[in-house]
Amino acid sequence: MILDLIELIISVMVIIFLIACIFFIIGGIMFSVLCIGMIIDGLISSNFGEVGMGVFALVVTVFALLMVFTMLGMLFDFLKD
Repeated sequence: MILDLIELIISVMVIIFLIACIFFIIGGIMFSVLCIGMIIDGLISSNFGEVGMGVFALVVTVFALLMVFTMLGMLFDFLKD
């Protein structure tokens, strides 16, 4: 009885984590497009401060997305066993 309850709680937590990862990936892709637009706008207007901010934000976003994919890989590796 208690083991079934623990298994149910873990299943719900995994589903919530997967939904959160999906939303984070979608948001990360949208923010990456925004950063690329900021870089292009900075290049057009010769505002290299804006280009630097866009590049920095894009690098941080890519590392955040890599972290999410790493966590998903760890989760699937855990669930595989």
